[in-house]
Amino acid sequence: MEIRLIPVTASNAIDAISIKPAPPELQQLHYNAHWIGHAFAHEDIECYLIKAGPDSIGFVCFGQCYSDEYLLHREGESIAELYQIVILPAQQNRGYGKQVLRMIAAQLQQQGYHHLRVAHHPDSERAARFYGVLGFEKIGSNYDDDPLLELKLAQ
Repeated sequence: MEIRLIPVTASNAIDAISIKPAPPELQQLHYNAHWIGHAFAHEDIECYLIKAGPDSIGFVCFGQCYSDEYLLHREGESIAELYQIVILPAQQNRGYGKQVLRMIAAQLQQQGYHHLRVAHHPDSERAARFYGVLGFEKIGSNYDDDPLLELKLAQ
């Protein structure tokens, strides 16, 4: 099924906030409201509901990469970061996450970004596999000492 990214607004924010992963990832991720707040405060961060047909099946937040946990210092004008992606557990393993990442990569490339970074909890082997399949390579650790991965966007 084809998916769509719908910007998070005041009228659908509760829908976005309600999308949660299953344990153990639930304890390893910031809540969606955290990222919606950052998107409100930073015009270079975007949050979307992921829709398949009429149903909200996920949440994603991405944008300018920052070098600190408070998002005060930009990491470079051509580096973006995937801050949060959650697909509802009942909707996983259908290729939705891969579709979303391809859509995001194309959008970021059009916006002038050359790199997409993501960090994941060090104990999440599932996340490491997911990002590895998509071509992300480990480049170090982030400010929380989580594995930091990067995907070079086609230029």
